[in-house]
Amino acid sequence: MNDRVPPYWRLFAGLSGLCALLVAIRPLNFVSDDSLFYLVIADFISRGHGSTFNGLFPTNGYHPLWEAVASILALIPHSKRSLLVFGLAIQWMLQAAMMWVLLDAVRTVFTRGALAVFVAVMTVFFVPFGNLYWTEAPLSMFFLACVLALMVRPGPIRYASLGLLFALMFLSRLDNVFLIGCCVIGLFLRDRDWRLGIACLVCAAVGSIYLVLNLAQFGHLMPISGAVKSATYRHVYLSGSLGNNGLISLAGAIGLALLNCIRRTRPLNYRVMALSLAGGVILQSVYVVALTYGDTTWVWYYVAGYLCVALLAADLVSELPVPWPARFGTAALAVCLLATLSVTSLKFALNSSLHDPSAASGN
Repeated sequence: MNDRVPPYWRLFAGLSGLCALLVAIRPLNFVSDDSLFYLVIADFISRGHGSTFNGLFPTNGYHPLWEAVASILALIPHSKRSLLVFGLAIQWMLQAAMMWVLLDAVRTVFTRGALAVFVAVMTVFFVPFGNLYWTEAPLSMFFLACVLALMVRPGPIRYASLGLLFALMFLSRLDNVFLIGCCVIGLFLRDRDWRLGIACLVCAAVGSIYLVLNLAQFGHLMPISGAVKSATYRHVYLSGSLGNNGLISLAGAIGLALLNCIRRTRPLNYRVMALSLAGGVILQSVYVVALTYGDTTWVWYYVAGYLCVALLAADLVSELPVPWPARFGTAALAVCLLATLSVTSLKFALNSSLHDPSAASGN
């Protein structure tokens, strides 16, 4: 086996590829309504009608980088169905690349059994439901994985490259600003290198272009999709909802942070990375609860927290007595394979996605 291929990466890539294929065949059984906004807007942009959802009014209600990628895809001759499939293919590649980068970054930190558990948890969270396709989540997670890998890697950091990754991470999902801030703090406390300011300047320069354009065209910095959820506009604070996805994410972040504060057997670079990731997830959760109001329970808000859960699980399993980590990892992969195939098959056959607001209770 090629040692350059991270352990269990082929399993993740294969399962996610199978899921992507099933989503392509029956997209409405998997893809959420919000995801389809990107597709419709990209179709309008490619036909020269500008950033609009209905052909009448302009909108900025999306995270800009994935919409830009979708608009480029829409320049290829297409139907709406084929455009959806183009996006699925790109996002499957982004998911596979994300897992390669993450596994390569932590393969020397964890035992092989712990890596198996990490892949098992990531697979269950990211593969079988298919509800992240055509959201900004795969692109956002790819850039987050690249940033975390740079933090774990030994040796000097190229701060200009880090700044560009920060900027792309911000543009792929705007509330990644909390993760970026915690990564900057973690790196500065670790290295005390003022050249980190270069990364901050690069990120600010690229990000400010988007913000200034937003302000000039729409009159406010925040996209309308965020503005309508802002507690500031409604003057209702501490009423945001994390939902089940947010609570799982927050629990994973708190657990990961506590574990790496209490136990210091892991390499310093890994602990700083884990604490920065967990801190960003916790800050985002505080923001959601304190300063948002409504429609903040969707899974794509909390994918970074799911990464915390996977790292926490791998960390805990690696502490089991030998040879338990290997056995536990094998069992976890087997269970994950069965669960993934079962959930994907059921969604493909039965459909559990809502596309009619009147079908949801209370609407």
